Amino acid sequence: MAAYGPLAVIVYAEVKKHNLFKITNASFFLEELIEFYMDNAQKISEDETAIGKLHLLVSLFPSTEYLAKLLPTRTKSSSRDMVLIKLLLDIMAWYYKATERPLFTKLQKEIIPLALTFYRSISKEKLKEINVNLLSSGCSDGKAGVKVGERVLLKSSKKESIEHYRAELKELSNLTGGNDDRTFYL
Repeated sequence: MAAYGPLAVIVYAEVKKHNLFKITNASFFLEELIEFYMDNAQKISEDETAIGKLHLLVSLFPSTEYLAKLLPTRTKSSSRDMVLIKLLLDIMAWYYKATERPLFTKLQKEIIPLALTFYRSISKEKLKEINVNLLSSGCSDGKAGVKVGERVLLKSSKKESIEHYRAELKELSNLTGGNDDRTFYL
């Protein structure tokens, strides 16, 4: 866990404090975080408790403002430090797209712009290393690496990742008709 930097320690402490899921070994925390997320994300449409668990998980993550402050310093760090930032951004993007209806305000104004900043600020080589580290973080059962790709963005290039989030932003803008809280309910 310490290999993933101070952000991992913060998230680990919050998850442990709230006893969200059983942490068998701190060194496998990232793997267990991915497994918890993947299991509940798959159950979200059929199990009401899954959405509550994911809500609690996302609420334990550092704020987007905090993550934004990490980006300028972390982009020069090793790819292992960036793995958790990418994972948190991808989990938040998936969660808010699945639950923040009808306006997707947080997703459009905070999460996607931060994800775009993240992808613009890293090199192609570093993104490739991050994706390899993410896939290897969840491979104890041999299938988790494949499962990670279902709900975490694992585009092969920086350009593809940026285009993915631009398309998401455009799709959300089309869905909401450019409305915000002030105009949607009028």
